[in-house]
Amino acid sequence: MDEFEKVNETLENEETKTESEVVELSEETEPVVEAEETASEETAAESAEETDAAEESADDTESVSETISESDYTVEDVPAAEPKKPAVIQRTIIISACILLAALLAFGVFVLVKNITTPSLDGVWVMTKVYTKGNAKNAQKTKTSGKEAVYYDFKSDGKFVYTSGTVKQTLMWSYVDAKNKKTDEKTNKITVYAKGGEANGNNYGVKLEGGLFAEKKLKLEVSTNMGTGMTATQIMEFKAYDGSEAPEYKMSADKNFKPVDDLLGTWNDKTTKQKITFNKDGSYVLDVSGNLEQSGNYTVDTKKSTVSLSYVGNGTESNTGALPYKIKDGKLTLATYTFEKVK
Repeated sequence: MDEFEKVNETLENEETKTESEVVELSEETEPVVEAEETASEETAAESAEETDAAEESADDTESVSETISESDYTVEDVPAAEPKKPAVIQRTIIISACILLAALLAFGVFVLVKNITTPSLDGVWVMTKVYTKGNAKNAQKTKTSGKEAVYYDFKSDGKFVYTSGTVKQTLMWSYVDAKNKKTDEKTNKITVYAKGGEANGNNYGVKLEGGLFAEKKLKLEVSTNMGTGMTATQIMEFKAYDGSEAPEYKMSADKNFKPVDDLLGTWNDKTTKQKITFNKDGSYVLDVSGNLEQSGNYTVDTKKSTVSLSYVGNGTESNTGALPYKIKDGKLTLATYTFEKVK
């Protein structure tokens, strides 16, 4: 055999060997590939199962959520504790207290509104004008300060104080009903009288205006005797005065006044209960039975033994004229009255 044939045979043997190895390798590889394919299929199956399980879990979660929502978040297995109800007596006391409180509040509001809308007659009033009924156009206006001012003071204890200039008179006042009988109720009519003389009092019609947020005004109506058997209704208008007492008006002192020492001091008339005081500056105060007080200036004429008293009332100055006086044995005789010195 020549060399060419040997080489060709060798190549054929190598080729056959290679094919057998490829076949063997292919046979060995097939199980591995199949195994890998099987594993991949199993893995995909498991993933699909897990996905299905997750979806089922989500569905279950929605179902649970809907159940919780429908049950309003209440747990049926644990019942809620019921609130304790107060005893019947306790509830009755609470209700009664609430009703009482509401009544007190309502009463307080009523009183407040009434006081705001309806002013009280109590207090000091200063006159602003006077006229007869039906003749308001010709009303006489009065000054609200100085010697011409006129004040009416209705005190809560039933006293009425009239002040004009240096004259002050203390009387009594009260509300009266339709039959002119005294009453504690606030009506539209009052009576003014001297202490102990209710039967002879003067009756006034009352009209109040204003209040907390508006100027307080008072209108009084009284029947007056015209002196000819005729009567007329006089109307007096007032406005509220700021002070708690009417202001005092004093006359100017006489700079040339010379006091008489024997006359100075306070003198008392035991019979009429009058008191008169002569001061060193020329002023005097006459107290008539504690109901009428008149003050002013006095002058003395020692040669004629007379005393003259000057005072202001109804806006004008008046004088008593010369009153004879005599001092003897510690007693003062003035006009027809006899006084003793008050120690």
